[in-house]
Amino acid sequence: MILMAALFLFYLLDGLNSAIHLYPGLDHLSLYQPNNILRLFTGLGFGIVISAILYPLIGQTVWNETSTLPAIRGPRDWLILLGGSVGIGLLILTGNPLLTYPLILVSTGSLLFLLTVLYSVIWILVRKRENSFTSWKELIWWGIAGFSSALMQIALIDLVRFILTGTWSGFLEY
Repeated sequence: MILMAALFLFYLLDGLNSAIHLYPGLDHLSLYQPNNILRLFTGLGFGIVISAILYPLIGQTVWNETSTLPAIRGPRDWLILLGGSVGIGLLILTGNPLLTYPLILVSTGSLLFLLTVLYSVIWILVRKRENSFTSWKELIWWGIAGFSSALMQIALIDLVRFILTGTWSGFLEY
């Protein structure tokens, strides 16, 4: 829990520092010059925190019989997760398109998977079906509902961005 809290606090501190730095006149309040490399590694650490919290939460919501085992069981699991995150971060920093493009696709797919799972759980909760599933096969339609909801959210965000910026790319041209 201490390591998860530390990873969360590093992410929060770095995010707040970067947000403060965006506003002219407030940048003197920031602790340090924002740095994309630091943002990358604090984001990877926060990804571990999100996974460690959501994994048991989703399991306890969906399955009829739940496990009491924690998502991260000990130092070995932490070493694998932290080492993997650092490794992925270092691969991204190489800038090699043969490495970065597949990582971009994995990252995008992971986000879509996360949204799908979260919306599936929301649909299960809304329909009051929690703790009623015994097999993956029973979750197929809930997964389709979650995937559809995730795609609708992404489309809605894109539409709002288009309305606000006048472009699908999301960047204003000056």
